[in-house]
Amino acid sequence: MKRLTENEDKYLTSSGLFNSLRDAVLNNSPNVPQFGTIQGAGDEGGEFIFIKR
Repeated sequence: MKRLTENEDKYLTSSGLFNSLRDAVLNNSPNVPQFGTIQGAGDEGGEFIFIKR
């Protein structure tokens, strides 16, 4: 949520959001963040885009 509320860009892609928080998660958590296609979900290759309001 912090990354989204502090974002200054008009558009933020889901991959951009992931890249901005990946290292913080790796350095502060035993979790390994993943980004990619969810198999069997009918993914057609698009990407979610957050639009600043």
